[in-house]
Amino acid sequence: MRVHRGVYARGLSAAAVLLWIAGSPTAAFPGEFFRQWVKEFYQENKLIRNELSLGGRPVYLSNIHCPLLVVGAKQDYICPPECARALMDAVSSTEKEYLELPGGHISLIAGRGAARHVWPKVSAWIARQSRVA
Repeated sequence: MRVHRGVYARGLSAAAVLLWIAGSPTAAFPGEFFRQWVKEFYQENKLIRNELSLGGRPVYLSNIHCPLLVVGAKQDYICPPECARALMDAVSSTEKEYLELPGGHISLIAGRGAARHVWPKVSAWIARQSRVA
C-alpha cells in the first residue's frame, strides 16, 4: 500500500486495512464507497497529491489555514507516523504542532492509556488555542 510520496508502510497491505474495517462493528461501508475510498486514499494517495475531488470540487490540503494538531501513533500501521507528519507540510497553517505518542491506530485514542496520556495533551492544546482566539 502506498503512502506519502510512495513510501511503503512497514509491510502494510490492503488486507490489513480490510481486516481492520471488517473487525469493526461500526464500519458498515457500502461496497462501492469502500472500493473508491481504498483506491483513492490508499492505493492512489490522491489527498496528499492534490488529486482528490469531493462532490466534483478539488480538495487541497494547502487550503487549511487554521491551527492544527496532528497526533501520530508510534505503532500505527494504518497511518504510520511518517504519513501523519506529512500532513504538517501539506497544510498552510502557521500554527501547527505534531505529537507522537505510543500506541496503535485505535489504541491511541480508545485504549486504556488514552485518557491518561493522549486526551489531556489534546485538551491542553485546545485550551491554548481557545485562549488565542
